[in-house]
Amino acid sequence: MHGSNGLVAPTVEELLPFAFNLQDLEKEQRIYMWEGYEDSIRSGEKRQTIRVDDPFNEGKAQIVFEKETGEVVSLPAQVTAVVSTQRGLLSEKQAKNDGFNSLSELHEALDTHYPGLADTDEVDVVEFELQ
Repeated sequence: MHGSNGLVAPTVEELLPFAFNLQDLEKEQRIYMWEGYEDSIRSGEKRQTIRVDDPFNEGKAQIVFEKETGEVVSLPAQVTAVVSTQRGLLSEKQAKNDGFNSLSELHEALDTHYPGLADTDEVDVVEFELQ
């Protein structure tokens, strides 16, 4: 880069402003949920979420609801398992664990949250428990 005194070497931070930070791994995961799922999560009816390109790991987490009113509600949780599969291989049991009455209801919700998601696309089934 050219500066007022000739060539200037940029800092690593300037070159890589979003570089991997080991301390980020130690932070609690935040699982953002649609506010319409809050009651079913609190009751234990919904014990998992299906995610696309939104990786999670087993460990502590906060389930976060950002409501239309501007209110933010966080519930402490533990991610107990993360399983990768294809959308078309999701099961009736997984639909029930996700708080739906049937697999077709789960697919309707996935179409709403992830328009264009194909049966062969990879999804992560993220299981959790409230703490």
